[in-house]
Amino acid sequence: MATRKPTFAAPRARAASGKGGSSRPRGSSTGRSARSARSGRSMDPRRRRVYRRRRIVVGVALILILALLVFSVVSLTKGVAALIGVVKDSDVTISRSEVPSPHASSSTADCASGDVDLSLTAKSQTLAVGGSVDFIVSATHTGSRNCLIDMSSSAQVLTITSGNDVVWSSAVCPADSNYLLMAQGDKSDMTITWNADRTGSTCVEDSQLPRVDKGTYVAKVVMKDDSKVASDPVSVAVE
Repeated sequence: MATRKPTFAAPRARAASGKGGSSRPRGSSTGRSARSARSGRSMDPRRRRVYRRRRIVVGVALILILALLVFSVVSLTKGVAALIGVVKDSDVTISRSEVPSPHASSSTADCASGDVDLSLTAKSQTLAVGGSVDFIVSATHTGSRNCLIDMSSSAQVLTITSGNDVVWSSAVCPADSNYLLMAQGDKSDMTITWNADRTGSTCVEDSQLPRVDKGTYVAKVVMKDDSKVASDPVSVAVE
């Protein structure tokens, strides 16, 4: 009996592609180009215009900010350079207004009658025509309260009289104030010089005042703000 040889079928050719039967490999350049073209065609024209406008606005804003920064830096540099030049090339002058005369600004009251005694003495009882004599004005605090007294020739007024005629006054020419704080028992002296001349109603130099004649003259000092405070009279003779 003859022996039958086995037969084998030839293997089928495998599909050249995967699912779908397509032979085009995945991720090819042709597929990407197609997708890009589809997405470009799908953008709305109105959205493209808005997008372009936004980019233009942002660009203009950046240019303006940059220009402003450059202008600020240039201006600041010029200003500093000009200031340095002025300081180097110019003389700096500092002026002050005239200092006002001092005045009493304390809450302490001014001295009045009952607080101060005034006395007057002459360094000489006689003087020649055209000569001069010094008078010492003394203020003594006799009250119990502290007070302020202006020891100036405008506040403690020395007058020279001949009978009822006022020959000379220390108050004709103004003097700077000289306030002193006086406590009980304090004493202050001031010297006033009389050049044996006659004052008028205005202040002029002693050299321009007329000289007095020979005779006896009476000196007295009175507190200007309180006539009750006055010294005893002192006589001097012009010979």
